[in-house]
Amino acid sequence: YDPCVSDGSCSVTTNNMCGGGCAGTNGVRRCGAASSSTVGWGGEPDRAIDGNTDGNWGGGSCTLTDSNPAWWQVDLGGTAIIIRVAVYHRTNCCQDRLASANIIVSDTSDFTAGTNCGALTDYSQQPETTNCDALTGQFVTVSLTGGSSGGVVVTICETEVWGYPSVLAGQQAERNLLVGLPVGGCAFD
Repeated sequence: YDPCVSDGSCSVTTNNMCGGGCAGTNGVRRCGAASSSTVGWGGEPDRAIDGNTDGNWGGGSCTLTDSNPAWWQVDLGGTAIIIRVAVYHRTNCCQDRLASANIIVSDTSDFTAGTNCGALTDYSQQPETTNCDALTGQFVTVSLTGGSSGGVVVTICETEVWGYPSVLAGQQAERNLLVGLPVGGCAFD
């Protein structure tokens, strides 16, 4: 979460805003239920919830941020019990970019007040799964402050959030809560 969202000062100039090698004004980007701190090289945030697990950048299904602090977030649309989160890394390059990223579950888009589900530590796994032990929340965030990009580049080629809506009573079979979430309609905050 960037405090700039509250005060309207999220604009930042980055080097790869308009498809790479092109500086421009950047900031918090929202596409359907997904958002990210910035966007670079055309890596829109909703690519991580499009159902496509292709880890090759050329496949058009990976996100990319372009400034520090870097984060990616999905709004589940309601409170849910989160059992585990699976992240598909980029496979044709830069697999270690998310090493040390944290997965955070929160009730609001301000993930600084959320609960750390765990860290991404083994990018050789595809997907890399982090157990969340039935955390409750509406937002799931991948927050990066280090890694091989110095906390600048969050590249996620698909995400799955497994759990069930908390409004349902009784025994529930866990499911990927991202299936059917809205995508597209990309705009800067």
